[in-house]
Amino acid sequence: VRATLEALACRVSMDRGWSTEDLDHLASVVRQSRAIVDRGDWSEAIEFEWYQFNWIFHRTIHHATHNTVLRNSIRMTVIYPVFGDVARLCPSVAIHIPQRFRQLSSTTPDHIRASQLDHERLLDAITRGDSNEAARLMSDHVIATKARLHEIATLR
Repeated sequence: VRATLEALACRVSMDRGWSTEDLDHLASVVRQSRAIVDRGDWSEAIEFEWYQFNWIFHRTIHHATHNTVLRNSIRMTVIYPVFGDVARLCPSVAIHIPQRFRQLSSTTPDHIRASQLDHERLLDAITRGDSNEAARLMSDHVIATKARLHEIATLR
């Protein structure tokens, strides 16, 4: 459901049109989160910082829809904003994840690198005005997170 709603948010935001200011803001968020990933180090503080940018990235797209019903619907698909790996920090998820997958890495985790690349591709599609590609990328992006959690939760 969340993947469908987030993809719809991409389409609606692009149908409505992005202001230069909002697009610049989204690009700035992507650049700042890229700088975090490129540092290569990882800790709880760095993870928190990256996930703040992740949250801002998604919220910027949601707000660009100017559609309160859609924004509220998306919000209903998230238990609460988690500024870190949900596999570690969300008790209702972490209980199903083996301890070895809940360890904090000292280097940027692969799933963060992949998510960052997704954000960059989404920004590119939005900038080019390709709503179909942006919607597809967003759906894939959200489903990738779910797939990662399902994979590590079922490896017991």
